[in-house]
Amino acid sequence: WQLFRSQVLPEAPGQTIRVEARLSEPPALRTAMEDEAGRMLIDAGASPDTEVRILSAFKQGFSWLEEVVAPRL
Repeated sequence: WQLFRSQVLPEAPGQTIRVEARLSEPPALRTAMEDEAGRMLIDAGASPDTEVRILSAFKQGFSWLEEVVAPRL
């Protein structure tokens, strides 16, 4: 979080930001982190259209298909 706070948040005001990360954490924790990061960005002045997506670092391609592509089908 230190790097996020020191380098990303100061650039947020007036910007539409898209953050994508890969972490080896359970889905519930990744979702909570997405929500927290999104709130922090918007509170720092980023556009409400800002997106934060944290996918699994394990089997990244499968994770992307399962968590991003499949829900859109």
